[in-house]
Amino acid sequence: MTKPKPMSDDEIQKIAASAVESALDFIRSDIEDERQKAQRYFDGQTDIRSTEGRSKVIATKCRDAVRQVKPSLMRAFMTTSKPVEYIPTGPEDVAAAEQQTNYARYAFQRAGGYKLLNSAFHDALVKKTGFLKAWWDESEDIEIDEYSGLTDDVFAMIGADPEVEIIEHTATQDMLTDPMGQLVPVTLHDVKLARINRKGKLAIKPIPPEDFFVDSNATCIEDALCHRPSLGNAGWRSGRDGVRL
Repeated sequence: MTKPKPMSDDEIQKIAASAVESALDFIRSDIEDERQKAQRYFDGQTDIRSTEGRSKVIATKCRDAVRQVKPSLMRAFMTTSKPVEYIPTGPEDVAAAEQQTNYARYAFQRAGGYKLLNSAFHDALVKKTGFLKAWWDESEDIEIDEYSGLTDDVFAMIGADPEVEIIEHTATQDMLTDPMGQLVPVTLHDVKLARINRKGKLAIKPIPPEDFFVDSNATCIEDALCHRPSLGNAGWRSGRDGVRL
């Protein structure tokens, strides 16, 4: 039996581009018009032309219905002190599950959970779907330090640190007294370095429904969604990165 030949990067990119374009076509033909109409109705606009001599008052039924239903949905999620609860599978998991539950509550509150849910529910009620995306956000902070009179051992230890980049370096010869009282020649180093401090945190943000595209042949959420980040963000993200409401 002949082994399948691995695809090249260009072939994979063409398949991915074709899948994205197919999802875009599905959204444009089946969903986009309905979303735009729902948004117009929510904004108090109508497709009916006004007639001379008749009232031009528009009843905002769509907006009223959304505002009536959303508070009930918010209460269902916000009245509990545990937005997420981890259930232990055995006695040995109780402590870990409790710690995970407490962290989830802390992360939800720090990310502005009320506003996030409010945004997702609003999109879901007006535009059929509401999305929240959760990911681990890593940031870098560069700190500049200067040191002088470093010995060879200390300089080598600093240079071996992968989080450190040496910007300037000057080596000078000097004479120091060793433990036996003898003067010995040594090399001393003056350095200026940049230290990269990496920090990470859980980030959650609402995703506009128009930035998510649905494959018309999808059979489950995992292979149904594709996230196109807004302009300025590179790359694509699958639906596994988000939460669909």
